[in-house]
Amino acid sequence: MSLGEEIFNASLTIMPTCFLLVLMDILIYQQYGQGVNLKTVLDRIIEGAPILSIFVFYTIRYKHDRRMQFLLLLLGTTAGSRMLFVLKRSSYLVNMRQTPPLVTLWIYCVVQMDLGLAVFNLALVAGFCWWKGIDVYGA
Repeated sequence: MSLGEEIFNASLTIMPTCFLLVLMDILIYQQYGQGVNLKTVLDRIIEGAPILSIFVFYTIRYKHDRRMQFLLLLLGTTAGSRMLFVLKRSSYLVNMRQTPPLVTLWIYCVVQMDLGLAVFNLALVAGFCWWKGIDVYGA
């Protein structure tokens, strides 16, 4: 596959992933009753899109390599566990800053993993929640 095709294929994933990051940012602001303006959204995109683009490009390029699948499993488990921990145990300011990128990373990793690893990832995150006593469904 040529570099142009790889860039095109990556851009088909980069755009929805960036939109997911913005959506999660807007949703967390709405959850805490904060106003969202264009500056906030643009700051998040300018800050997150370049790194997210490089990450997506290389993970798609080497998606079928076992080492990349293992890296996605580690990142997904870490991001999911950290996101749930922060969401339940931190202040709303920390939640507003850290949760959108963590959710985006977790969703992306789960989507890019093989099915067995994705299910194992979810089991690991559930085990972390059980170990730390994080009640996901409670208030």
